[in-house]
Amino acid sequence: MATKSIWGWGGVRFVYDTSDVTFLTSFVNLVFEPVKQVIELSDGTIYEKQRGWRARLSVDLLNYDTGDSDKVITLIGIINSSVTAQAGITIYPKYETPDLGQNWSGQFRLASSIGFDDVVKNMFAGQSAQLDFVGSVIIPTLPDNASDTELTYRTYDSASTADLRVYDSVDTDNIRKS
Repeated sequence: MATKSIWGWGGVRFVYDTSDVTFLTSFVNLVFEPVKQVIELSDGTIYEKQRGWRARLSVDLLNYDTGDSDKVITLIGIINSSVTAQAGITIYPKYETPDLGQNWSGQFRLASSIGFDDVVKNMFAGQSAQLDFVGSVIIPTLPDNASDTELTYRTYDSASTADLRVYDSVDTDNIRKS
């Protein structure tokens, strides 16, 4: 019997209106927090009803490779457009490929400041930024995003930040930079 990863590795995809950008080499932390309605009576009795779950995600964006800065600029445009329209951004927090049915998505709003820090000094780029998003809606049940066992997930060779490369986890001779 094969084992499956629950909310396993994947990149992150941002979609708003006609704009779309995917970061396959970003690190995503996804959590679902319970949303409860709590009433405490004057005698101290507590009544609690869970209303659902709110998704929160944190994305560590990296600007270290050709094309990364263009993707970040596209993401900034998506954020600006969604804020102007007072609408959520559709985010696929553990995105792998467009043809997979288990690419769960939700509506999110930016919940953090944006600022890029240097990852490596004296290098052409080498920047990172952590962005935090909060779900715009409460979802009634926890999604179970079990991975397809036929997929190959990416692993990182990070002996030095300057040489950070993305590999196919099955064939390490096949360097895949996306």
